[in-house]
Amino acid sequence: MNTGKSVFLRGMRSCMALAVGAGIAGSAAVSIAAAQERDVDFSVADEMPNGWEVSITPYGWMAGISGDLGVAGRTLQINANFYDLLTKSDYLIPVMGYTELRKDRFAIFADGFYTQMKFSKSNMITKNPFAKANLTLKSKAAVTQTLAFAEGGASYEVARWQGPMGDTGLEVLGGARYWYSSIDTSLKINGTVKFGNLGLKKKGKYAVAKSGDIDWVDPVIGARISQEFANMQKFELLGDIGGFGVGSEFSWQVYAGYTKGYQVGQAILAWTLGYRALAANYEAKSGNSLDFVLHGPIAGFTVRW
Repeated sequence: MNTGKSVFLRGMRSCMALAVGAGIAGSAAVSIAAAQERDVDFSVADEMPNGWEVSITPYGWMAGISGDLGVAGRTLQINANFYDLLTKSDYLIPVMGYTELRKDRFAIFADGFYTQMKFSKSNMITKNPFAKANLTLKSKAAVTQTLAFAEGGASYEVARWQGPMGDTGLEVLGGARYWYSSIDTSLKINGTVKFGNLGLKKKGKYAVAKSGDIDWVDPVIGARISQEFANMQKFELLGDIGGFGVGSEFSWQVYAGYTKGYQVGQAILAWTLGYRALAANYEAKSGNSLDFVLHGPIAGFTVRW
């Protein structure tokens, strides 16, 4: 990775950390001010249900990806939106879903995502295809990346107050996010190359490099603000940060979404539209590395009872 981009990414990460911290501090300040003006109840409200409330949300995340993938001494810069992946990749197999158990102000949640993406030369730049070698060869690069994460944690509503538009709630959350990635690269070579000297393996007319399985766990902390409106409408804003050198060097997430619900018998059905961005920066001991951002619109359907 070049120095300019490294400085830029470090700056972006610092800004995200400051933004999330400022958001949490700002939300706390709003809560205190609201407590003085509207007598905010920080205890468990008597009118809340005594039993557990279960929510299951299958969702579709139309995520693109941008960043750097490092494999066997080679750095691949990728930049593909969801349309690129959908139309050019035969490997796109997304699986994703969110589950939440809630009782009073306390909630337990789990989220999961899996996909396999193929990148072509049109949305990828091979920065240094042959480490420590000065060769002039015609090459065509292709990359297949399997990417998955699973996260779980708990949240607690620290404050709720009434405003002119409806109830507003502030939750703090914490948990862990497990990451998995596997990257296969192949370069079609026109020329004579000593593949072993380059850390590559020959497969027919291709030079192949594989990252193997890369996985790690990030601790995560964050906050969520929800604004409820009439007719079972709600807006949510969530931010979290994690990694802290325990798993990845740094990771962050931002989500904003609008939900509309409908009462159907004893259950509530709801649809959600929003936007999500999730990033991580990780370097394995083997030298393989990932520094990327997944981002794009998201749509979900919730069943709650």
